[in-house]
Amino acid sequence: MKTHKTLLFILTVILALGLAACGSGGGDATPEPAAPTAAASSADTQTADEPAAAPATKSPAPTAKPTLAAAPTDASAAQTDETLNLADRASGLKNLKSYRLTWISEWTPGDATQKPVQMKWTQETVTDPPAQYIAWSGTNTNPAAGAAAADEMVSQMWHIGPTTYMLMSANGESQCMAITQDEADTEAPFDPSLLGDIENAKYVGRETVNGMRTKHYVYDTIGFAMLGADKVKGDAWVAEDGNYMVKEVLTWEGGAGPFSGLAQDEAKGKGSWTWELSQINEKFTIEPPEECLNPAGDAALPMPPGAKSTMQTTQMAQYTLAMPVADVVKFYKNEMPAAGWSLEGDPTETDGLAMLAFTKDGKTANIMITGGDNNGSVVIVTVE
Repeated sequence: MKTHKTLLFILTVILALGLAACGSGGGDATPEPAAPTAAASSADTQTADEPAAAPATKSPAPTAKPTLAAAPTDASAAQTDETLNLADRASGLKNLKSYRLTWISEWTPGDATQKPVQMKWTQETVTDPPAQYIAWSGTNTNPAAGAAAADEMVSQMWHIGPTTYMLMSANGESQCMAITQDEADTEAPFDPSLLGDIENAKYVGRETVNGMRTKHYVYDTIGFAMLGADKVKGDAWVAEDGNYMVKEVLTWEGGAGPFSGLAQDEAKGKGSWTWELSQINEKFTIEPPEECLNPAGDAALPMPPGAKSTMQTTQMAQYTLAMPVADVVKFYKNEMPAAGWSLEGDPTETDGLAMLAFTKDGKTANIMITGGDNNGSVVIVTVE
């Protein structure tokens, strides 16, 4: 699994570099993550839709010391009506049927010559059937001299069954890549535990947030990711029945926190983030965009029956077949002309290798077929 994660990361970087090269006007500055809508203050963002005197949720008597709640479903979370300790904001999410998660953050350096850094993370997850959508967006808030506006970069990923689709957009250009593996992969590359531990947060009361019954806590310290912060103020709304974060609004002053890798050494400033969970246990579907579904980016490019895609981009597709090389060659010689493609030159054909080229509307499709396992074939198609 780690090897697969590393491959995805490397391929994403390659896509980003290729797209950046297509941009016009100074592209020296690395795109930063995308301008979120401004995070509201704690008072503005909490959603308490229950009546002021709700008989079903009586507050504990002020003189009675609250007892410990039942053991949480995840060891990383422990809450009572008095304090909250939370090591991972995503603890308990695995027990939900579906949800949509957004995390938006901004850090403004105290040095006026530096621009704010902004990021937005979106994650959608469903379990029936298992699928996941992830988007990481960012804006280069400090474009090179002469640039008319900040460049935006959006990286999207879909885990659907055994296939992972990646779509990278920057400078008005997009590239898609799809990789198929032996087993489904629904792990997100963003680890919410990197945002730091919450320890000894104080209980405020019960509120309904995004349709979920929650306990509201406040805190003024946070561990790990926020090292170097001089002042921290946070509000957290945690689900009563699952010990997972439904909403969080945090502000801090001091170091760059989660932006430390993007800021200058010893830089000081102010930051904020908002974490919010919605569409909890609602039914919705996750599907990749159309541009990720066509091999080599061409809907008219025939694909042999039984082909199993292992990788594809907007210019290349690779897949395996149980069909012998000679039969695959025969398929393409019959089906490519039927789809409007013309055979270009003389094909190269041997027992374990074949190379064919077809042209259509100014495009050239090069098809290389090699022998695979158990008398099968491996096919690589590139379109120029």
